[in-house]
Amino acid sequence: MSNNSEESAEGILDELGTEWVATEDVIIDIRGWRNRKRRTPVNFLDWTINGVALRSHLRLHDGSVADERTQMVRGTEGHPYPVESLRALLDGYQPNDEAWVRFADSRTAILYCSQCGDLNCATISARIDFENTKVRWSSVAYQTGLSEKPDFEEFEPVTFTFARRAYETTIREQLRHWGG
Repeated sequence: MSNNSEESAEGILDELGTEWVATEDVIIDIRGWRNRKRRTPVNFLDWTINGVALRSHLRLHDGSVADERTQMVRGTEGHPYPVESLRALLDGYQPNDEAWVRFADSRTAILYCSQCGDLNCATISARIDFENTKVRWSSVAYQTGLSEKPDFEEFEPVTFTFARRAYETTIREQLRHWGG
């Protein structure tokens, strides 16, 4: 836990942050008689919880970390997807027709498929609840737009509780950067 985490009657609250991650996308070219894999570098801004990448908190049963990522990919500043993905994390969000960031069951996407960013692919979502002084991401799980409910079998269910003021400040700072 970081030193600036606020305390509540329930204990220490989690702290939402961000960090840049450099990785590669593997693109398979299926033209012609031979499939070729091409690696493309990609940098994205990942969520951190108490200074640790969110994906590291979501260890799969085989010990690997989730491959999904945020919509905040370098070079997409001003694009509707990162902007709407951030707005969806705030209280009072009203869906924009240009971006798809919420599931029919009102769960919100937090991390998206690294290849297409589409909710019909593997997405990590949470139920987000807002209280006067806290924001809670609960029942964090894999979900797709094609399934009726989240999949809680890939990793242990987790819940994160943030101080609302600090949480909203973090999201709004990113909205300013990404053009929201």
